[in-house]
Amino acid sequence: MAVYKDKNGGFMFKVSIDGHQYLRRGFSSSKEALFGQSKFVVGLAQCPNGILPLFDDCFMKFFEFYKLDCKRSTYISNFKRFNEYIRGRIPNKSVSELDDSDLKAWRSYLSKYSSSVVDSVWNLMSKFSAWLFDYYSFNFSSFKLLPKIKDYSIKPYVEVRKKTLSVDDLRKFLDSVDDIKLYLLFVVSFVCSLRIGEARGLLRSSFLGDAIVVNRAESYLGQGKSVPVSPKSESSCRKIVLPSSVCSILDSYCRDNRLASDDYLFFSPRGTKFPLGATTIRRAIEHYCGRAGIPYFRFHSFRHTFATLLVDGGFSVDVVGSFLGHSSSSITKKYYVHCDETDSNRVDKYLDGVFKIKFDR
Repeated sequence: MAVYKDKNGGFMFKVSIDGHQYLRRGFSSSKEALFGQSKFVVGLAQCPNGILPLFDDCFMKFFEFYKLDCKRSTYISNFKRFNEYIRGRIPNKSVSELDDSDLKAWRSYLSKYSSSVVDSVWNLMSKFSAWLFDYYSFNFSSFKLLPKIKDYSIKPYVEVRKKTLSVDDLRKFLDSVDDIKLYLLFVVSFVCSLRIGEARGLLRSSFLGDAIVVNRAESYLGQGKSVPVSPKSESSCRKIVLPSSVCSILDSYCRDNRLASDDYLFFSPRGTKFPLGATTIRRAIEHYCGRAGIPYFRFHSFRHTFATLLVDGGFSVDVVGSFLGHSSSSITKKYYVHCDETDSNRVDKYLDGVFKIKFDR
């Protein structure tokens, strides 16, 4: 067994087992090549007769390696995709015994879902296929030769639902909230422009007296379960100064509930060591929207409203993006800065004037 540097500047390893030579290229360092070599040898030792473990067992072993190379939230999302769209849909027999008919039946099942679901699940299966080759030197041809699902249908035009709240609707909504915990959750989430996972993940120690530190989030697993994870990106870790009026109410709330530093700021009825449930929050929004007499909106609309109000107030997109925790101002422009009807009318009148002048000449 040996590791070499190839002519392209990368690294490769060569292994000779039972009279057969195996060569693998494409490693960025000698350390990575050595690690790949050890995985390869262990994989061959686990299936000496060329019969691989059962499909579900192989996927579980794949996840053991996969979770070391990705964010925890990404690992959790893909594990949920496996349970929902793959496990039980592909026969649980040896991977080496899976044939075209097994994969075609699964492809037919998957084709009824949206293109976003299909793409994410297909991407997960592609990673699994690549891992099978690295770990077991097995070419998962029954999947590789499977035609990828493509949606060629023409979609009808659907008007995008407005994601921002008017100032009047926001005031009506907050005025209708009679629970102090939920009121502070909505206010803090708006003024700090928090995602729902970031709001649920706040601890008492996240409140510094005059600011909120965002450095963790709660990822929802379903069935009332969630786990703490890092925020969406490095730039999502941020410190936001709170308005003094919010600070005083939040400080009183913490004292009244005798929150310890490791208690959740917005805790579940089960106790302060549990975060408030995502479903509970969504139901509360629905309830208070009905009480205020305004259309239902998603929790994420607090972020869209916050961003749009700041831009309307004259703040640059870069400043707004830093508050939102975006890695790039292009994300802020694309998803969070919305033009209203007044802007549309102004553009319409301007263009109408331009064309009128040209046609009159």
